[in-house]
This record gives sequence, structure tokens and C-alpha cells, in this order.
Amino acid sequence: MKWKGRRQSSNVEDKRGGSGSSRGIGGFNPMLLGPLIKLLFSKTGLIIVAVLLVFSFITGNNPISFLGNIFLGGNSQPASTESYQGTAEENIQAEFSATILASTEDVWNTILDNYQEPTLVLFSGYVTSACGSASSATGPFYCPGDQKLYLDLSFFEDMERQMNAPGDFAQAYVIAHEVGHNVQKLMGTMDKVNRLKGQLSETEFNKVSVRLELQADFLAGVWANRSQRMTQMM
Repeated sequence: MKWKGRRQSSNVEDKRGGSGSSRGIGGFNPMLLGPLIKLLFSKTGLIIVAVLLVFSFITGNNPISFLGNIFLGGNSQPASTESYQGTAEENIQAEFSATILASTEDVWNTILDNYQEPTLVLFSGYVTSACGSASSATGPFYCPGDQKLYLDLSFFEDMERQMNAPGDFAQAYVIAHEVGHNVQKLMGTMDKVNRLKGQLSETEFNKVSVRLELQADFLAGVWANRSQRMTQMM
């Protein structure tokens, strides 16, 4: 594919190499748990809680976060502010992904009025989304709760080595497929399928889910066809 030098999407969140701070308060010391519980249920602890509630009401700060900073020795921020340094090959794949996402934006903005562009989240190992936590083993996925698609770039290597699906176009199709789910969300198709979950048997709902995936493949094909006509990138 002739993708180098083309526009890259700005709708990309690079969370590769994350320290896992999204799980909550970091630096937890289990040795402090017992004393903390005793303190909170003592008369002194009740006074501290009351003061914190007043403090929270006045300042708007989260008293739980404040307690975490005092007793657990952590905070809600990542332990390191250094940017992630990927390998040269991985960084090229990140640029490629941002370029393909930009191509899907160009295509779907010409097809759908008021198209809402999704965000691509690059992660390594695990990630937390509005749909819950997921690991690299989950594979690429789209979360309708936050309208983001999640991708661990190691999946491209798995495609080549384990699935015998190498090449730029195969990788681009993966991204376009997840963007297809975003189109389904905007068109209301995904919500209709989700409403059927409690109305159909597991077998019947699985059939509908397969159709949803096949339609996302079709929408990825729409992108490929329109993108080739627009830019001759293939």
C-alpha cells in the first residue's frame, strides 16, 4: 500500500507502555490495610471522615483520592511521565495505523452526514475502556460506550505468524473493520442488536452477532473500494 507521506489522524491516543495507573490508586502497601481499617472505625477515624466530607463539599475534591494519597502512598497519576519509546518497527506500525484511520475518516465523512470520527487507542498488554478491561489476547475491538477502537500493535505480528495474513492491506482491513462497528453504532444497528440480547436464545443471538461482524466486514470493503477510487492507495 502507498500510505507513507499521507495524512495521519489526530484521533489517536497512544497508551503503549502504560503503567496500569488506570486501575486506580497506585503504590498500595498491604501492610497499611489493617491499621487503616482500625483507624477509620475508631472515634478519631470518624472525626477524620467528617472533616474530609466537609472538605470535599467545599473544594469539590474526591475524599477517597485524598485518603489514598495519605494512607496508600499513591495517586491517580502514572508513576512515570516519560513518553513510551517503541521499537522502530512498532513506531512505523503506529504511523501506519494513524494513516489508515485518517483514510477511513476521509471516506466516511463523504458518505455519512455528521459522521462522528472514532478514536484509535494504541495499547500494550492491557487496557481499560468504557466496556471494561481487556488484554492483548482479546484482539482489536470497538467499544460503543466511548466510541473508541482499541489495538495492541502486536496483533499485526500475530496475524503474520499465526494467521498467515501478512501485508499492509490485511492490517488496514482490521482497522477498517473496527471503524465499521463505529458506523454501525452511528446508524443504530449495534443498539438494535444489543436490545435483542434478552429477547433471543443464546444460539439465535449468536447468529445475529455473526451477521453484525459480517456487516462490519462489508463496511470495511466499502472503505477499501471508496479509498482506492479517491486516493489509489492500495
